[in-house]
Amino acid sequence: MAWSALTRVRTWVVAGVVLLAAAGIFALEKNRRVEDWPDVFFPPRAGVKGADRAIAEAKITVDARSKEKWQYVRFSGGGVVRIAGTVLPDWDVAFRRFQVLTNSGATNSAGRAGARDMGPVAFETIGEAPAEGYLKDVMAGDRVETENSAIKRWYGYDYFTHRLKPKPNVYVVRTADGRFAKFQILSYYGPRKEAGWITIRFAVAPAGSRRFGESHSRAS
Repeated sequence: MAWSALTRVRTWVVAGVVLLAAAGIFALEKNRRVEDWPDVFFPPRAGVKGADRAIAEAKITVDARSKEKWQYVRFSGGGVVRIAGTVLPDWDVAFRRFQVLTNSGATNSAGRAGARDMGPVAFETIGEAPAEGYLKDVMAGDRVETENSAIKRWYGYDYFTHRLKPKPNVYVVRTADGRFAKFQILSYYGPRKEAGWITIRFAVAPAGSRRFGESHSRAS
């Protein structure tokens, strides 16, 4: 009898843990949202409006003023995604003050993202994403945080004004959902001159293509 009672207790404990985990996942999914583009689905689903969206060019401002909290951007979603942490799959780049990460490598070993610096070129001249050469995140020198050397030095520092100024470089990102996006950081300061208001412009190639500006997917 004692053994039977103990077995029933264990069964109820396991069931309780499973229910709590399911409730946590439900709450995360319910509270997750994308700003500005409400018809985007996570994860993207084939045949659903927004799943294979190509974006010719868009501009967003990311509130990355916090010194602790990262802000996660999903390019094919067109905005900031409210998620719990770096290990989730549906973000491409993350901003925290002047730091930038990609969903890859040491930041998230399961992430498929990566970045490539195309240099100081006009945004419009990048008509096609390179097939290779994307760098993944690695451990930083302090071995505590991670970084991506392709976009680590996106800014120059003015020693007279003590302000950051974005370089005119364009970066191409292999996104977490296997697509390609290009982006350029335009500003690091908000209307009240607050640091950490990062304004970027970006474009997203359609699913199955590396060419920007196309309106239809070439996915097989």
